[in-house]
Amino acid sequence: MKLSISRLVQKEFIQNNNLLLFPNTLKDRMFALVSNGKHNFKVSWQSDGLFPVTFDIFEDVFAIGIDLDFVIVDFSTGIIIYHQHLESFFCEFMKYDGKLFAISEIEIYVIDLKTYKTKQVVTLPEIYEKMTIEDECMIVNCIDGEKYHFRIS
Repeated sequence: MKLSISRLVQKEFIQNNNLLLFPNTLKDRMFALVSNGKHNFKVSWQSDGLFPVTFDIFEDVFAIGIDLDFVIVDFSTGIIIYHQHLESFFCEFMKYDGKLFAISEIEIYVIDLKTYKTKQVVTLPEIYEKMTIEDECMIVNCIDGEKYHFRIS
């Protein structure tokens, strides 16, 4: 299944009765509708140079992240399974061994994809650049040029 993200103007966003993926703020300047053709959700964010990142977890289950929030949504039921407000800006998602890694500039959230519970939160010593996973270990490159190793619990 594929998700579509359609931009909305603020007036359309306000008048639209679909559920919000995450709380909007007075700072939000960008607005959109996320849909699988069956279920629709509104989303708003503040960074006009960015667009929400969608990540296919399972059939009909997607992670969506932008700015300071990410969610996991089951589009077959229209239920938001998981929501996390972030302390720093969202970067990307990765999936490994039944876990979702939701990565922000300074934190990595490890979510168990059987229970949709947070298993681990790793605070980074510097701003995130990229990550690989080897032998149950997150190897995180940060902007200071260093590689940091964190065991996946």
